[in-house]
Amino acid sequence: MFKDIANILAEMCIHPRTKRAISVDAIKAAMKDIHFAVVLDQDVKRQALACLKQLQKKYLIGRAEMQIQITVPSDSAGIMEEEFKAKGITTEARKDGRSTIYTALIEPSLYREFVQFLKKDIPEGALDILIQKVVSSERTDLETVAMASLQVRDDYKEEKNAEKRAPANEDSDEDRKDEESKAATTKKKKKGKGKSKQQEPEKPIDWEEARRSVLAKKTENILGDLGVQQVEAPKPIASVKNGNGDEAKGTKCATCQDAVFPSKEEYRLHFKSDWHIFNLKRKQQGEPSLTYEAFTNIILEQELLQSITDKKKGK
Repeated sequence: MFKDIANILAEMCIHPRTKRAISVDAIKAAMKDIHFAVVLDQDVKRQALACLKQLQKKYLIGRAEMQIQITVPSDSAGIMEEEFKAKGITTEARKDGRSTIYTALIEPSLYREFVQFLKKDIPEGALDILIQKVVSSERTDLETVAMASLQVRDDYKEEKNAEKRAPANEDSDEDRKDEESKAATTKKKKKGKGKSKQQEPEKPIDWEEARRSVLAKKTENILGDLGVQQVEAPKPIASVKNGNGDEAKGTKCATCQDAVFPSKEEYRLHFKSDWHIFNLKRKQQGEPSLTYEAFTNIILEQELLQSITDKKKGK
């Protein structure tokens, strides 16, 4: 999914100054630099747009403009020109009989607005996309288009330099008061915790929870040494029974234990999950299906063992 997000950004983005396309490898490197975390159960395009916002804080990158053509009756030309002017868009206009044809470069986010505008105010009008992504190259062959490298924003560099130049001892009086207040609050909490520990009886040790905690800590350390960023695994949306012990409302999966989904969309997405596919294979082999908790424990142990093996091999 990390690669899919990078491919989408490479298709939609350009360097805002040179108007050149940006390579997939450059975008991948930038995504790793800002430590962008991929969420497995979210839409890829939505994550790509969220990633673009984070990249724009540090790098010179933006969405490429598209070239459109709008044809309207000549008696509606005034309304159309006012709309262009309100959005600050420069156009080229020409007349063709009783129609006026406008050609313009727009941000992709404005495309839907123009569609709605024509539908509401000029139903006779028509909108066509001439060029999906406008880049500053006369060639369109992907192997010959000049690619731009991602550059760090000047204002981002200035902010980082200012942080380095600022001495640590120039804190304001308010900041110092806040720190003193936090320190006092922390001391009170520690004293309160000490008293409560003396009064409360000792709880029995949950050995299963302790095993999971140790396993998760080892996994985090190993993956951290390998430079792999962990992403929280998706959880089942609902269980078969609610808090009152009654049957939960929704669509139940006939293969996976304790899996009920309140909407059909979430139910359909469940069929593509690793949990469902794993249980289907077990069902074909005549084995009982696993709960989501048991499945995640197996996957976690497998990934841990694989990471240890790869680390010993020097991968």
